[in-house]
Amino acid sequence: MTEYIGIEEYQELKQKYPNPGEIIVLDTETTGLEEYDKILSLSILDANTLDELFSSLIWPNGMRCWRDAERINQITYAMVRDAPSIQQVRGEIQSILGRAKILISYNGSFDIGFIERAGMKVEVEYQVDVMFLYANYFGEYSDYWQECRWQKLTTASFTCGIEHKAHDSMGDGLATLGVLEYMIAHPEYYGRHKDLYETKCNVRRTEKSILGILQRQGEMTYDDLLDVCYHCKVKDVLATMVSDGRLKLQDGRYSIPENALRNHN
Repeated sequence: MTEYIGIEEYQELKQKYPNPGEIIVLDTETTGLEEYDKILSLSILDANTLDELFSSLIWPNGMRCWRDAERINQITYAMVRDAPSIQQVRGEIQSILGRAKILISYNGSFDIGFIERAGMKVEVEYQVDVMFLYANYFGEYSDYWQECRWQKLTTASFTCGIEHKAHDSMGDGLATLGVLEYMIAHPEYYGRHKDLYETKCNVRRTEKSILGILQRQGEMTYDDLLDVCYHCKVKDVLATMVSDGRLKLQDGRYSIPENALRNHN
C-alpha cells in the first residue's frame, strides 16, 4: 500500500533511493476532468537525474473535441492526430512506473486516476503530493474547510520564483519538483508563503502600472511617477526595471526603451 509522505520523510528517503528511475515526477494533460475523459499528454521526469523518462502527446481514442480543456492546455486535435494511443505506449509507461519507489506529483490522485483507467498500475511505495504540502506551506487557512486552501501550481511556481510552462505536462512536472525543492531549501517560509505571494503580486501590479503610465506619457521623473503610482516600493521596482532593461533612466527621467516598448505592445 502506498504511503503519503511529507517533506522531512522525503528528504530521508531520497538518500535511500539515489538510483535513476527510483524517484519520479509525473504529470498529465487531459481532455477534461471526468472519468470518461482521456489523456492528451503524459510526462515522467527522473527526480534524481532530471532526465526525461517519458514525454509524449497521446491520441485520445474516440474523442475529437475538448474545447474547454483546449482553452487551458492549448492541445488541439491536429496536434494529437498522429500521436501514439495510450495502448501503444502503455508498456513503456508501466515499465517506468514499476521501477519507481517514490512518485512526486501535484494533485496526484487526478493523474493516477487517469493512468489506472487507461489500464496501468501505480504501485509505488511512497507518494509526495506537492499540492497538499504547499497548501500548508502557503498558509491560507479556510474556516469553511477547516484546513489550508489548495493553491494552483501556477501560484506556487510564481511565488517560488520558478519558470513554469503551465499546462504542459513536462513543464508542470519540472515546476512541481521545483516547488518541492524550494520548500526544502526555505523552511523559514513555512505557513506564511502567502505574505511573499501578496508582495510579489503588489510588485507585479506596480510594474504593470509603471509601464502603462510611461506608455501613455512617454517619460516621467520619479516624483511624477510617485504622484500617480500608488502601489508598493516604487523606488525599488524602478531600480529593478532599469537594471533588467525594461526601463531607461536618463537625466532623471524614466522611459520605456524602444525594444521593450515593442515587446510590451
